[in-house]
Amino acid sequence: MRSHERIIFAADVGSLADLREYLVKFRGEIGAIKLGMELLTHALLTGEPVFRTVLEESDFKIMWD
Repeated sequence: MRSHERIIFAADVGSLADLREYLVKFRGEIGAIKLGMELLTHALLTGEPVFRTVLEESDFKIMWD
């Protein structure tokens, strides 16, 4: 495992648009992304495809809490 793959970004953002900015910014720099409660609640209420977006637009591993 390369050192940057051990870095996890805590994506405590409020919308899919905000998350997409970080997906682009951290491409090749981190190994995983943690989706926080605020974003998951937003996705539940709006139907925005947060998990699908991360899977399709990045190669990060996903965590959530």
